[in-house]
Amino acid sequence: MRLFQILILTLLCILLGGCAAFEHGRTYSKVKKQLLVANSGLGEKRLNIESRYDPTIKGFLEAAGKPNYIYVESQYKLKLIYLEESYVAEFDRSIFNTASSVEKINGIPESIMRKINHAKAYPQEEAFSFSD
Repeated sequence: MRLFQILILTLLCILLGGCAAFEHGRTYSKVKKQLLVANSGLGEKRLNIESRYDPTIKGFLEAAGKPNYIYVESQYKLKLIYLEESYVAEFDRSIFNTASSVEKINGIPESIMRKINHAKAYPQEEAFSFSD
């Protein structure tokens, strides 16, 4: 009986799309190691998923606004890139907690700027592979 209840709850969660944790994990393979434009398409969708999943990211976005780019380094590490303000917000979370810690890094690292310049040169692409 208990297994049946868990199965029903899981099915409801999938059908209603309200489980941020499920959606976070299910969509990760599409965005891992990708630099995404944050205001449209896949980047905007991922930013919404991350903010529903992680209360620290949600609070940061409410205070700082939407970034220009999002980089999903792993399921536990995320970078939000703010070009005009010239900083990167790095979020780290543990496997046991959805709330991350955040560090604001002044300046945009050269490795990220190379990818951003590529993104500007090829705007028809939605995601860009990112390797350090």
